[in-house]
Amino acid sequence: MTTPSLLTAFCTFLLLIPIVPLLTYVIGLLLPASHIVSRKRTFKGIHQTDLWQILVNVETYPEWRPRVLKIQLNQESCTDDRIVFQEHNTRNKTIVVIHVHQVPYSRLLRILQEIPTFSGSWTFELEPIVGVDQVELKITQQGVIKKPLLRVIYMLVLGLHRRIDLFLDDLERKVEQEQNHRHQKEQQSNNKSNTMTMADDQVTPTKQSLLKDKDHDNNNNIGWDMVSEIYERTK
Repeated sequence: MTTPSLLTAFCTFLLLIPIVPLLTYVIGLLLPASHIVSRKRTFKGIHQTDLWQILVNVETYPEWRPRVLKIQLNQESCTDDRIVFQEHNTRNKTIVVIHVHQVPYSRLLRILQEIPTFSGSWTFELEPIVGVDQVELKITQQGVIKKPLLRVIYMLVLGLHRRIDLFLDDLERKVEQEQNHRHQKEQQSNNKSNTMTMADDQVTPTKQSLLKDKDHDNNNNIGWDMVSEIYERTK
């Protein structure tokens, strides 16, 4: 490649550096700011009430959501069907969240406080599957992405459903942990019952042998009494 060609390529590259962000910004302006996206997942081996308790017990979120460091409840704003709390994440950000129990055990509304980049809500809908021990959870996100560049990243690169998928993945691991813990407790209980049954089986023959020995002694005593009586009569 000749020197003029290299110079032309270099100049073209320099021109593209400011053009790419500008073009991305223009595309972001053309994309809609608001969106609605839903995701579903079926959870096996758990009751609807148990899954609901995991969702509404926000104080345990740091135990099963790796990206949540701490939860702080706003006790003054909480009611029986409304929970207000601060969610501290691993990116050193704090988000104020409101949980509204619209329909107990069936419908939960999660509202995020408006932040510079995003505002919106999640709606959790729990539907038990008839005939089997399974629950279908549907999460619907209604949001507004204000910055055009972030709009392009989320809509065209990461996907608008990314946050929902991360939450569902964490929740699925939590349910599996609960199931494993329950199975371990059941196994320990069964092992304890089997041990007690074996102990009873070992004690029972001992009791039977004692009864036999007692009967044998009684028979010996009766025989000895009869011999003594005959001896007294012949005397």
